[in-house]
Amino acid sequence: MNRYRLAILAMVTMLMLLGSTALPVRAQNQDDPPPQHQDDPPKPDEDPQQDDSGIGQLEEEPPETEEDRKIKPRLRPSTDEEERAFKRQATRNDPFLNPLLPLEYERIDNSGYNPRDSVLPQGFQDLSRFIVQEPAGGVLGFLSIHCSVEDQPLAGQVLNVVRLYEFEPQQRIELQVQLSTMRPILTQLIPLGERRSQQAMDLGLEEALRAEYLFDRVTIRQNVGGITGVERKRMLPFSFDINQLDSLVRSLDYDNADWPLVAVVFDPDSRENIPISIEQPRRTSIKSAELSDYGCWEMVMHVGNENWQWWVERLEPHRIIKWTDGQQRSHTLLSYTTGY
Repeated sequence: MNRYRLAILAMVTMLMLLGSTALPVRAQNQDDPPPQHQDDPPKPDEDPQQDDSGIGQLEEEPPETEEDRKIKPRLRPSTDEEERAFKRQATRNDPFLNPLLPLEYERIDNSGYNPRDSVLPQGFQDLSRFIVQEPAGGVLGFLSIHCSVEDQPLAGQVLNVVRLYEFEPQQRIELQVQLSTMRPILTQLIPLGERRSQQAMDLGLEEALRAEYLFDRVTIRQNVGGITGVERKRMLPFSFDINQLDSLVRSLDYDNADWPLVAVVFDPDSRENIPISIEQPRRTSIKSAELSDYGCWEMVMHVGNENWQWWVERLEPHRIIKWTDGQQRSHTLLSYTTGY
């Protein structure tokens, strides 16, 4: 009898388990409301359209206002709005800060000060040789400056300048300048003679300091004794290389420049940005080392704390007849060859 009771209890338990399992399914099939239709999830925004140059969609800037055009460059901005307007103009007009800016940008009257507006995009092919004297008059040696112009695929017309210092400390300076903007592309300072390290002379190695300019960045590679170090610096807007001062004074628009001409030069040797200011030139006459008279522009240039003085021929090709540097060394034209 007990055996029958256990069997019946087992069957009842099994039926109860089966019933409890099926009930939710039946209730779900009969009582649950049909699922609501859900809208498709929002699609992510489409990728920004590329511009014609393939660089990507540019951030839209607010249009230039009449107040922006009235900003005077040499007056210190008195409000935050004036400062923002001036910086916005500087970015638009400077190829260093705006890589999309065409080389021949459209100039707007009273739109801000740009020292390149006072520079003519011209270069000359010639060879000049100068006699260099110390302040007391003693002869130190000679300096040769060779200028040539070539076409490059990306930079357009490029002015190549090679300066050879034939006195101690001897060195060779090679410079490349883009003619349309007069901005530097490449500068190399190559020590010669006793300026080379002993290790370089023993191993027959060439040492050089190489400065490469790309927009507002300067990459400096210096090779000393077979070891190369790399350093990167920032170049301020509207800057030049300090080694292109002689090319700069030959390209000035003396009749229409805004005097005093204020700019900044970068010295790759000292890694410094140095302010320069050129006072308004005056007409004068001066003799070269060959005792020939030349009608010149005489100007004073302040380079940091130093005072330089230049005498540049008024007629083309605007030869430099004489100049004195910050150490008061005089450089006087000894010979000149055109079309070299």
